[in-house]
Amino acid sequence: MKGIWIFDLRDGQSKEIQLDLYEGILIGYRIQDGQFDLDRIDLVNLMEGFFLQTNDDLKYKQFYKGKKSNNLELHNGFEIQLPNKNYYVIKDLEDGNYLSIDDEGKFYGMFHDRYLIELIHENVSEFID
Repeated sequence: MKGIWIFDLRDGQSKEIQLDLYEGILIGYRIQDGQFDLDRIDLVNLMEGFFLQTNDDLKYKQFYKGKKSNNLELHNGFEIQLPNKNYYVIKDLEDGNYLSIDDEGKFYGMFHDRYLIELIHENVSEFID
């Protein structure tokens, strides 16, 4: 979502906040640094934007090219960008939990309740037919 403006007490100007939502859940946001007045939020220009990511855009496709899986969602994934690493979701376990791989093809469990990312196996290819 774009067009959300909040007043910055430091410089006296409004700054835009962008929210990233996935199935109604906040998964990310972008805003410049500041000290914000939460009573001065402007939603007049609020717009919903859509991020279209095609299968060709996904970097992890090299690890499953020509393969399939009955248990993983290899062709319906999305990217989660964290400060130290990017992860590519290959199975939504619901409730904010995912199975994912990284740029090296390592297989991870991502668990929301404990904010835990746990290495499951060194190579996702072991789990793909």
